[in-house]
Amino acid sequence: MDKRIDYAKHFIDDIDIKNIVSSLKNNPLSNGPSIDLFEKKISKSFKCKYTSVVSSGTAALHLIGKALEWKENDLIITTPLTFVATSNSIIYSGAKPYFIDINNDTFTINLNILEDKIKKLDRKKKKVKTVIGVDYAGHPCDWIGLKYLSNKYEFSLVNDNCHALGSKINNDIGYASKYADMVSHSYHASKTITSGEGGAVLTNSKILDKKIKTFRNHGLNRDLKKHWVYKMDDIGFNYRMTDFQAALGVSQLKKLEKFVKWQRKCAKIYNKIFNNNELYSRPIEFNKYKHSYHFYPLQIKKIKNLIDKNNFMSHLVSKNIFLQSHYTPILSYDYYKNRYNYPIKSYPNTFNFFIREVSLPTYAYIEDEKIERIYNTINNYLT
Repeated sequence: MDKRIDYAKHFIDDIDIKNIVSSLKNNPLSNGPSIDLFEKKISKSFKCKYTSVVSSGTAALHLIGKALEWKENDLIITTPLTFVATSNSIIYSGAKPYFIDINNDTFTINLNILEDKIKKLDRKKKKVKTVIGVDYAGHPCDWIGLKYLSNKYEFSLVNDNCHALGSKINNDIGYASKYADMVSHSYHASKTITSGEGGAVLTNSKILDKKIKTFRNHGLNRDLKKHWVYKMDDIGFNYRMTDFQAALGVSQLKKLEKFVKWQRKCAKIYNKIFNNNELYSRPIEFNKYKHSYHFYPLQIKKIKNLIDKNNFMSHLVSKNIFLQSHYTPILSYDYYKNRYNYPIKSYPNTFNFFIREVSLPTYAYIEDEKIERIYNTINNYLT
């Protein structure tokens, strides 16, 4: 049988390993100097004032909700086409997640539907507190439009930027913190750069950054003159990153541009080979956006329902190709159905997209023969 192909694979080189070993040998494992260095490098790379690294992208979203003071009965809106961490972070705070359907072009939150929803809530004297935009697969949301709506209706903005490290709007890699009040990163092993597990919160607000740094450390603040004296004014969590993870992050961040260039190269190849418009629908990159292609979301037009999809994915597995489909719509999970019972018919774009979507790998240095094998296997199955 041919070698296994996975949808994601991290790339670690000798420099990464050297950084990790150096940290393990020379630095404190917790609260070491690599933490501060990684935070400064992230801030510089993504043009924001403040960064706090944490233990995961999920932790980043949880802390963002606490910093923005989400609470019971608050209206927090996001898209159903995302990983569960996005909406789960809303529930952690006691609030209820509200979902807005996606666009059919970028697969990100639909601003027309969003504004209609806000207007309906306004008429009921209900006010949206925060909107979380998800830069799906690496294509940015319409953040200029979202910023306009946030100013008009006075809600805060959060960018779930975990797929979009290296993406740009108007050639600006710092767009995320430019338009959103707070930004979450994930450095999971499947992401463009990795620290194994890990994440970060980016912001231009000194007040919000201070909250994040306190909440990630149990809610404790240490007296700068008396290091043995602590203060605690609010509850927090142990969401700290280790020093050796940060050391790996520093090394990986240096390769971000190279990794994104590779991902875009893979997307260009997929665009060329999956050119049969009767069989496939390819992702679009709009002019002012630079798509980082964390993965390549291909739609298979012949797939009409979940039975078709399961048969298709099972066929790939039989050929030792283990791709993914991003994502199962949040509101179709049993937990969300049983607790909230969202009307699935209100999200046709999300469900139609999910039925047909398969995520093709774009990870660094994937071999040409693997890309060719993926294409041949899919094309032969359909024709």
